[in-house]
Amino acid sequence: MPIHHLHVFVWDVRTWTLVGQVPFLILVAVLYWAGRRRGWPSRSSVLVTGAFVAGLSLGTAFLPSVLGAAAGGIALWLLAQRALGLRRPPTAALALGLAGLITIGRWGCLLNGCCFGSLTDLPWAVHYDSSSTAYFLHQALGLLPPNASHALGVHPYPLYESAGLLLWLPVGFLLLRRLRSEAALLAFTVAFDLGLRGFIDGKRAMINVWWSVLGQWLGFNMFQWALLACASGALLLGLLFERRARAAAPARPAVAIVSVESNPLTLWWVYIGLCLVGWFSNSAQTVFLHRVLLVALAFCIPALTLPDCFALSLRVRPYAGYGFATLLLLALGLRLETRAHADVDRAEDSAQATLDMRAGEPKRRWLYDVDRRRGVVIRVGNQDTAPAAIKQREDVLGIPHAPDANQPPVQPPARLSRGRTWVGGGIAGGAAKYSSTTTTSNSSSSSDDSCSGTTTTTSHDRKAIGGWGEVEREIPFSDHSVLWLGGRAGVVGERELTTVTTGGSSYPTSSEDGGRTSYYTQLWAELERPGIALGFGGLAGYSPGNNASFSPGFHLRLGHPRFGADVGYLDRMSFLGYQSGHAGVSIAAPRGQKIEHPDDVLVRVFLGAYNFPGARLDFFNVAPGAGIEIFFTPRLALGLEGAVSSDGGFGGLHFRSAMGD
Repeated sequence: MPIHHLHVFVWDVRTWTLVGQVPFLILVAVLYWAGRRRGWPSRSSVLVTGAFVAGLSLGTAFLPSVLGAAAGGIALWLLAQRALGLRRPPTAALALGLAGLITIGRWGCLLNGCCFGSLTDLPWAVHYDSSSTAYFLHQALGLLPPNASHALGVHPYPLYESAGLLLWLPVGFLLLRRLRSEAALLAFTVAFDLGLRGFIDGKRAMINVWWSVLGQWLGFNMFQWALLACASGALLLGLLFERRARAAAPARPAVAIVSVESNPLTLWWVYIGLCLVGWFSNSAQTVFLHRVLLVALAFCIPALTLPDCFALSLRVRPYAGYGFATLLLLALGLRLETRAHADVDRAEDSAQATLDMRAGEPKRRWLYDVDRRRGVVIRVGNQDTAPAAIKQREDVLGIPHAPDANQPPVQPPARLSRGRTWVGGGIAGGAAKYSSTTTTSNSSSSSDDSCSGTTTTTSHDRKAIGGWGEVEREIPFSDHSVLWLGGRAGVVGERELTTVTTGGSSYPTSSEDGGRTSYYTQLWAELERPGIALGFGGLAGYSPGNNASFSPGFHLRLGHPRFGADVGYLDRMSFLGYQSGHAGVSIAAPRGQKIEHPDDVLVRVFLGAYNFPGARLDFFNVAPGAGIEIFFTPRLALGLEGAVSSDGGFGGLHFRSAMGD
């Protein structure tokens, strides 16, 4: 090993083509035909499939990993369906197809020598030869004699994930027969893979996300904790999906599915959006992924006739839309192909060392460095990354770098000198049950008859789920404090089943199933320093059929930089939805030795109580809970909150990211 080519019959086939690209193309075809079998029109189905391919590039641009690609593909696949008004998505095909694709694709990682594991002497250890990155790493760490023919034994990390998902596939097929919600199957599959990665990621020695090794807590790095937190959130979401499906009306007899064509203008908006995604997320993507996206968009062209109003105003036939769509595709293709050839040229001309030791085959774009303290090799950027950024990342990781004699020394960046913008979002949901009992007297009975009253019990079963997005501006206020100005907008849907039971056999039981959807906008301003945070804000909500409402909010954290009381309502720390508040204690872990600035916090944990984030502002269901927010870098944070009581439970997942300085 590594094995880059396989001899199949009379052809030499690249390993990645056989176990990566071909299975991926099969999955794309399966998603298209699964949509068609659900009654989707061909034009809509091909656009949704193209959205899945475009989402892979978008997700990888944010998180250069299989996890980022899968998250982006799933997100755009679902968004395109929503935009086109499609029903009954083949979510099970996506869940099992992605699991199967990763199961097979990880063999490509193993055979090509990437994503290898840490040192081990177990019987199943893998020994790569002198052309591998593992050999280069072990040589750089001084673990090999000068004339060693192969690297030391390492964990077959890709096989661990492949084996885990292979065991999950039959479970997934069994769940498909028993679950009523295909969305729950997708959530459970995501939860299993994230949980698996969370436990095994510490055995990885080739790191593709440079900030993922920062921080250690109880033997896991912060990236592993984040994966486990996301797995818990996905599991909770799957349980909510399945519970909602089981609470719905019994399954009805199958009826014929009628295809409904989407509005031509909507098809155009989706197509233009996919072109923009490909245009802006092409950096650091493979040529194969570029070309699959171009082919997918080419198949979308026959779906794009001009709406009649535009055709009349332009004095052309509706079929002229094919030409306009082709021009967009050609412009995107020219950009992607030009970028791909420029990448290859830069890789061949680059004088920077890479870790791909195969003679005559330089690493195309990625730049790696050896982290001797952790004993791993870390991707610190690519050839488009500015040298100052590479050095800054190496400083954060603690990797020493040789000074450049031709350039003045790069000073470490000072504290945030000007404002930066954060964006984020999240989901939240939960369920609660409560009841009340009243007794009315029977006037016709004697006064000494204790059983003369009538008992009425009213039971409520509430469920809510919602999501939100936010924009926030971080403004330096002093050397140790920042001012936050921001807001979020979101939507929450709630369903309430009310059951009234009246005592006595002659009194019937009545029930009422009511649902409501509410929209809200929230604004806040908060001054934060390590030992104290004080903020004010407000929330405006609106529900169709009900009056608009406004409620003030606040946030106060007071105490030591690492430990203090934390209380708030409708504030910037309320991540659980529409009407969310909390009261308890906040515990912070520093990124370095101490916390002198809000950016110095690595992990913040909250222990206390939350209230239920339902759509009814006049109802509060307080429950004990906990939350954790992990700052992978001073620019990226991921959090998970939840609470459970005897009446029910609820939880949420959120992220925040700084977009620029």
